[in-house]
Amino acid sequence: MTTFHGLSMAFFITVILSIGTFKNFLSPDPKIFDLCGDIKTHPFLCDQKIALQEAKVSDFALIDGISLKRARLMVKFIAHKKTYLRDLKDIKGIGDKTIEKLTRYFY
Repeated sequence: MTTFHGLSMAFFITVILSIGTFKNFLSPDPKIFDLCGDIKTHPFLCDQKIALQEAKVSDFALIDGISLKRARLMVKFIAHKKTYLRDLKDIKGIGDKTIEKLTRYFY
């Protein structure tokens, strides 16, 4: 019985600590939950734009509506042409709506 009591007490403490952690997650203190501070995070999370010539396939693929295949085509196109965002419309399947999305993330 002592073992059962010890296990139930450990479970109870775990639940209480989890609730406290969950509560902090729901209303985080900005000092504790700062993604853009010291930790290296993706610029998209910090509302920063990436230079088009420095963009990687993974950067393009993170954007909703851009497939991995299209992201590869875009990076290859940029590497060969040293282009502007509007020039990406020369790639099949990229139109005004996609360019509009891209302007939120790249310069």
